[in-house]
Amino acid sequence: MPYKLSKYNYSHEKGDITTFNSFSGGVAIQSSHEFQKMQNFRDYDTIDNDAQEWIKLGFIVDENTDETKMVNYNRFKHVFTSPTNYRILTTSKCNARCFYCYEDFSDIKKIDRRKAKLISEFIINNSKDKNTISISWFGGEPLMNPDAISIITENVANGLKPFDTVVKYDITTNGSLFSDNIIKLAKTKWDIGRVQISLDGMKKTHETRKNYINYANSFKKTINTIERLLCAEIYLSIRLNFDKNNFHDIIELIDYLKIKFGSNKYLDVYAYPLYKSTQCEEMDYLNSDESDIYLTEINNVLLKNSFLKINDIIPKRRKVCCSATSPNSYVIDANGDLYKCSMDMKEKTRSIGNVETGIINQNLFVDWCMPILPSECENCIALPLCQGGCRASRVLNIDDNYCFVKKHSIKYYVQNINSFLS
Repeated sequence: MPYKLSKYNYSHEKGDITTFNSFSGGVAIQSSHEFQKMQNFRDYDTIDNDAQEWIKLGFIVDENTDETKMVNYNRFKHVFTSPTNYRILTTSKCNARCFYCYEDFSDIKKIDRRKAKLISEFIINNSKDKNTISISWFGGEPLMNPDAISIITENVANGLKPFDTVVKYDITTNGSLFSDNIIKLAKTKWDIGRVQISLDGMKKTHETRKNYINYANSFKKTINTIERLLCAEIYLSIRLNFDKNNFHDIIELIDYLKIKFGSNKYLDVYAYPLYKSTQCEEMDYLNSDESDIYLTEINNVLLKNSFLKINDIIPKRRKVCCSATSPNSYVIDANGDLYKCSMDMKEKTRSIGNVETGIINQNLFVDWCMPILPSECENCIALPLCQGGCRASRVLNIDDNYCFVKKHSIKYYVQNINSFLS
């Protein structure tokens, strides 16, 4: 049977040559001789032990295999079988004014008791046939309206109990409003499985960028909140938002977090760059060339401090680009209006419907869920990992589609695999 080299092989020479396949996940460290043998494998019988190993790793494939078609098939298939998720904005109000936030705070809304009931009914009616669903609390600052969380959590639990649907909860918050009572609610009543809190640097940088209203010493209080959440054995993700201005502060912060919290099984820390598509100034955002430099240094520091594990670094194939492409995924604002992505909420005309009416804007709904990608993605080595990148960039015509983060993950993993293994 004739074979060919996979189009998803990525190789890097550093003494030996490391090859990674972004579709199969296969990786091998080869001598120059072994690598050249693989590159010219047609000179060898495929019964050869090395060739058999390359086939297993996905480095060589049947000559008739259309790998792009295989990736596209997997994406199309999983778009319609992906998990059900509801991201609920309990309020558009927030006690911070992060410069990169999508909210303009000109029209503050919050979920009242009536809306909480309608949102609960929408979730229940759309989830009766699901084994598992996820509910993510968002905002604004979601903890500025804890009553909505309590009402919806209780209603959904009671409504889905006869159907044995498992509900998983998480919350994205700035961490400023976690009183002891809220932590107790999160643990015992809200069944929060994971909390995400963002930090933007050490004290001065964090407080400048967060720009809290009437909330002094926010850095110290947030660190205290993190400590209390970990003591309550609630899983916590710390997201480090960075651009060119606070990059060095983030490096210092990672070392500080290690000293403060050590290695804790309930804690993970990761960094994510801010892009032109957020509210960053043009001169501050990171482009694809710069991201390699910044992300490499940050990942090295995260790895050194044991916040990154080898398994976290291995690039993994994605089924779909993000939950926004799933017909079963919704963002619900405080009015009960339905959207596909929180990045698309600046204009009410971008709503796809409401919890009372269901989906009305079918065309926009289909735009989000249609898993067709532009031609430049077809031959990209990162396609199996990103499946086209941020869907919002496609629908909203944003220049940066974030896919270069996935490209970076391949380069970082392959170029450093020897040190990882040792």
